[in-house]
Amino acid sequence: MLNFTILKDVVDSKYLGSAIAYVNMFTVAGGALFQPIAGLIIDASHEVNTTSSIIGYTGKDFMIGLAVIPIVQLLAFIIALLLKEKS
Repeated sequence: MLNFTILKDVVDSKYLGSAIAYVNMFTVAGGALFQPIAGLIIDASHEVNTTSSIIGYTGKDFMIGLAVIPIVQLLAFIIALLLKEKS
């Protein structure tokens, strides 16, 4: 919701519809990009067990791969603190 509120303050009203479409596009694209990135990190952190023929990921692999989520949330929080409200 913060995206749309800031967008309304920054963009001229005749371009608001296009600007909202771009924000929606980037929101969906972000989700589509983070899934393969998390998968690549999970694959990269996975250690191959040579004693077993079973390939399996551990909880540690998923914790490392999905650590990108809180990192991005922290980055978004810091950016939100830096935004100035128009008065």
